[in-house]
Amino acid sequence: MAPLLTGLLFACCLLAAPAYLGVQALRLPLLHDVATDTSHPLQFSGDGTALAARHGQTPAEPTADERAQQSLAYPDVQPILVDVTPLQAFELALRAAKALHWTIVATQAASKHDPTYHIDATDQMPLLHMVDDITIRVEPENGQARVDIRSVSRLGGPDFGANANRILRFINEYQTLVDSLE
Repeated sequence: MAPLLTGLLFACCLLAAPAYLGVQALRLPLLHDVATDTSHPLQFSGDGTALAARHGQTPAEPTADERAQQSLAYPDVQPILVDVTPLQAFELALRAAKALHWTIVATQAASKHDPTYHIDATDQMPLLHMVDDITIRVEPENGQARVDIRSVSRLGGPDFGANANRILRFINEYQTLVDSLE
């Protein structure tokens, strides 16, 4: 009886991950690109360093249908509005990205002609070592700073919610850093 139960337990452990992914595939839309701003999608940097980190590829802009699916599937993926200067919001975004162990590949400070800050980063999944691309935009909005983030899986195809979860982890880390300022 012991070998039978051991075999059954082993089989259940082996099938748990594929079963979870199957449930996620049925529950979630087939997206590989998720962003907090669906009306004005974030652009990835064309900087040489950022392009090299993405192997010369720039993710395509998502379709209107994909953005509509995202809004329904991930209503919590929303921009961050904070009562700090855009520079402070940018510095907090860098700290949050580093706390999540993302690799920062490019940053762009605001200028006289463009008040927007940008961060491009990558995140490598621990087990499969797949790399996903992330871009963050910080801009002034009505006396506050607005932080938007976009996460894209390089392989395409469904991400099983990984990009939305990455963005939600960033939002939580960012909020923790903002709360520590008070």
